[in-house]
Amino acid sequence: MRSPNSTIRRLFKRFLPHRYTLAGALVLVALHSTIPGLLVLLVEVVLDDVLVEKNTAALQWIPWAVVGLYAANGALGFARGMLTRSIAWRVLTDLRQDVFAALMEQDPAWHRQRSVGTLTSRLVTDVDNIQYGVSAIVTAVQKPLTLIVLLLAAMRMSPTLTAVALVAVPVVVLPIRWLGHRLRERARVGLDARADLSAYATETWNTLTGVQAASAEPARMVGFQTHNEALRAAAMRSFAARLLPSPVVETAAAIGVACVVVVGGEQVMQGQLLPGELVAFLLAVGLLNDPLKGLAEVHTLAQRAAAGASTAFDLIDRTPAIVDGPEGALSMAPSAPMLELDNVTIDYGEGPILEGFSLTVRRGEIVALAGASGAGKTSLVRLVPRLMDPTSGCVRLGGADVSRHSVRSVRRQVAWVGQEPVLLNATIAENIALARANASRAEVVQAARSAGAEGFIHDLPNGFETAVGEGGSRLSGGQRQRIHIARAFLQNAPVVVLDEPTSALDADHESIIQSALDRLCSGRAVLLVSHRKTTLARAHRVVHLHPAPSDKPRVGIQPVTKPPKLG
Repeated sequence: MRSPNSTIRRLFKRFLPHRYTLAGALVLVALHSTIPGLLVLLVEVVLDDVLVEKNTAALQWIPWAVVGLYAANGALGFARGMLTRSIAWRVLTDLRQDVFAALMEQDPAWHRQRSVGTLTSRLVTDVDNIQYGVSAIVTAVQKPLTLIVLLLAAMRMSPTLTAVALVAVPVVVLPIRWLGHRLRERARVGLDARADLSAYATETWNTLTGVQAASAEPARMVGFQTHNEALRAAAMRSFAARLLPSPVVETAAAIGVACVVVVGGEQVMQGQLLPGELVAFLLAVGLLNDPLKGLAEVHTLAQRAAAGASTAFDLIDRTPAIVDGPEGALSMAPSAPMLELDNVTIDYGEGPILEGFSLTVRRGEIVALAGASGAGKTSLVRLVPRLMDPTSGCVRLGGADVSRHSVRSVRRQVAWVGQEPVLLNATIAENIALARANASRAEVVQAARSAGAEGFIHDLPNGFETAVGEGGSRLSGGQRQRIHIARAFLQNAPVVVLDEPTSALDADHESIIQSALDRLCSGRAVLLVSHRKTTLARAHRVVHLHPAPSDKPRVGIQPVTKPPKLG
């Protein structure tokens, strides 16, 4: 398990590419830190030289000095803030990109075991917390410098009172350290509660039709309230941990001020200290309160950043189940069978659902898989584009073992058309070109024409530039499936996987889609899963997958073939 300190060190390494910009920001921080000390010295001049000594010459420059110091304070604060925020958001953006890439590399089975809302919250909210890391760096420089400048100003006026004022500083250190560790723990709980709430809300929106049909809104409201209250409680505990250092520091500062008042008052009455010096000194001690709280805040900010970074690094470090093989891009031998499943076994940990299964599909051949639910049909077809790997055995495309080659090169050779068309919230043209982003408009139009989609696309208000909505919500089921088939035409892969491509369509739409699929399958090696007899009738071979007898559940299959009806 990663230690908190190692997480913080790894996070801060992400700032190294921006070290020159950060150095410039820290120079501005250093200049900014001198302003409070200079204001203290200016107050001393006003009290002693102007009010006590009646020095009128000082009145000529003091107003300009006040205006200049405050103008410099504002300008330095703005410049420093813009620089540090730009660094924070650059690091944040790069890290979020890495987390997104890591999530994209995880296989579909891993994603099915996790809530979309939870992963989205990790990607957005948890990573956002990392911006506190740059705040910790800036605070770690600015507050000590401000503290040093104020202490130098105080020592210039009275070294004895400075020592008296610092008597309560040790009271601050141990409680702040303890509270910082508590804050990290509570920040982690808060992020988890936010992720749970996001997951619950996302699940509700995705199933809203069924929820409303079942009149289950009250039950979902109760569940949401539970998660919402958990988030509120976690947020309050985290806020309390952030707030507690402030009264600890202020109490210590008050002790220091009280000691200064006693000792300094005696020195004024004995003529050892001017009244203006005492007032200016008390101002300096009062201003020490902010940098002291800032020192406490450094630990707090670092712990909040570490809480978000911990999740991000866990995701980045996770090795995907499907990784590139050692032999680079896949190259298919023209003389070899297009697709081979050789002695394949699939076991999800509860006994094999398929064991020792072999199948060969040649170019121009359609092989269908049929059988009861749970017999392993969908698991088998997922092996072809490496959406999962077999427990044992081998999958070959054009004679090449897919596990020995890069994942993307394997998937470029396989066009996938499933029961639920995968459409993004983008234009029709962009959805068709998803597998070939560099395709020309002419190629996109031709693919749509081959899929029988060109007609309805031209009838839409913006044609190929029509936005389809989330999940293709602005299109009918048949239209969505034709867009999906058009994508497969554009990909022009030698192997096609059809997983229940017409099961969700009515008879009229099925006929249209089936004609498009017939054109897509021509001259390609096709592996088909379907329950519909009309679809199975188009296959050259049908392999029936039968679970083993009930006394040996989920072990073995019996492949049965029939003479080809087509081809």
